[in-house]
Amino acid sequence: MCEAIVGDITPYCGVSVEDKHRQEKEAMISMCQNLKKEVADEILSLYEEYENQVTVEAQTVKDLDRFEMILQAYEYELSQQRADNPQYLEEFFASTKGKFKNPQVVRWVKKLTEMRDVFHSPSRNGTPEVPNGGSSSLVNGHTPASGKTVP
Repeated sequence: MCEAIVGDITPYCGVSVEDKHRQEKEAMISMCQNLKKEVADEILSLYEEYENQVTVEAQTVKDLDRFEMILQAYEYELSQQRADNPQYLEEFFASTKGKFKNPQVVRWVKKLTEMRDVFHSPSRNGTPEVPNGGSSSLVNGHTPASGKTVP
């Protein structure tokens, strides 16, 4: 929700983690100002739970947010295919390495990483692997080229 006010702060923005969190918290407080107190308090409490990563639910939402970021980066690399710097969005992938906790999201990340490795392989032949039906196929458990279910 904070992105609606502060924008999508990415690793490329040059904003410190502390400043990012400050801007986002200020945005949440601002968005809740005109709500009933009990509703605002609940939203702010859920926001703090997410920020502090104290529950499995908060960790899962964070995993989904991170996964969406690298999936979008992969799709940009596919669509732009820059010969001069094919892995130009590596910083997005590096910023998430080892941070995923939810077992299902970990499997999606593994599959996406495999697809990206194949795409950037010097011996790659043909069209890059893209999920059938768009990126939702990857998270629904399908391999892009074969349509088979991923375990």
